[in-house]
Amino acid sequence: MSLPVRIVLADAHPVLRIGFRTLAKEWGDVQIVGEAETGEQAVEQFTRQKPDVLLLDMGIPGIGGMETIHKIMAREPKAKILVLSFHENAILADRALRDGVFGYISKRCPSENFHRAILQISQGKKYIDAEIAQEIALQQVTGGSKPFMNLTEREFTVFLMLAEGRSTSDVSKALHLSPNTINTHYHHIKNKLGVSSKAEMTRIAIRHNLFEA
Repeated sequence: MSLPVRIVLADAHPVLRIGFRTLAKEWGDVQIVGEAETGEQAVEQFTRQKPDVLLLDMGIPGIGGMETIHKIMAREPKAKILVLSFHENAILADRALRDGVFGYISKRCPSENFHRAILQISQGKKYIDAEIAQEIALQQVTGGSKPFMNLTEREFTVFLMLAEGRSTSDVSKALHLSPNTINTHYHHIKNKLGVSSKAEMTRIAIRHNLFEA
């Protein structure tokens, strides 16, 4: 009998984590070896447990989903990460997949899809939710994600944090960067997106449905 797939579950919603525990017991071939409620905890649990697959909520509090991905991939480039999302957002999915995650799936999909995704990714295969894959293809045709493609990984992370209404000081502490560095990123972001304030950045993020519930 093969060993179960070891996963770390990183999601701030207790109800979802309870649900996954129940599903893991039903499946029998998946074992939850660690849980996290923030991005920082996700990095810590991944480093400590070295799971086969990390299930990561894109909207996780703290440093957020994108920065969590960056930190983990910097430590372990071959990390197998399955991103969980409430929205079929092509921009976030495309950025995450370009950054090296193995899968992207909607939290609203059937439980058998989660099971299939976890097993498939544990074997080194990619898994993208069908609706999300369709949205990515549509964005590429229409150029809907074009404004954000000019942002670097760091700029996109800073953009999301500032657009959420977080202060420069808060972002600098979360990312362990100086306020001056954050302000420099802010200046570049404004130039690249053609905006003049954080309020405009927030409106753009809302327009493109970039905030996770």
